[in-house]
Amino acid sequence: MSEKEKQYQTIVKATFYAQLLLESLDDVSELPIFKHSLKFKVKQAEKELEKATSRLLDTMYGNDEEFFVNLQKHTDSLISKLSKMGLDELPLANHCLDEYIKDSDKWKENIIIQFTKLNG
Repeated sequence: MSEKEKQYQTIVKATFYAQLLLESLDDVSELPIFKHSLKFKVKQAEKELEKATSRLLDTMYGNDEEFFVNLQKHTDSLISKLSKMGLDELPLANHCLDEYIKDSDKWKENIIIQFTKLNG
């Protein structure tokens, strides 16, 4: 794996982790057990994570708005699906991803992925 591919993987993972954390902080911060000061700190952390994530993506993709919109759309969709799954279902989702990784060519032959074309 080239250095550029390693960097790409690291940024994609960081983006996913940041998005997952943002989603969970949104949900948890609305619980009544949180004090007002903690809610404020959570909002600050969310803003910092969003800035850092945006910088990472800008570094990789520059001004390719179409790619960024599609990446965000598919990232949000995946995270939403994973967050709705029960803890007992996550190993199954992980196994499905493992199977895809083992033989991605077979999967790609049979799956159509839709990307949004931006008018511009």
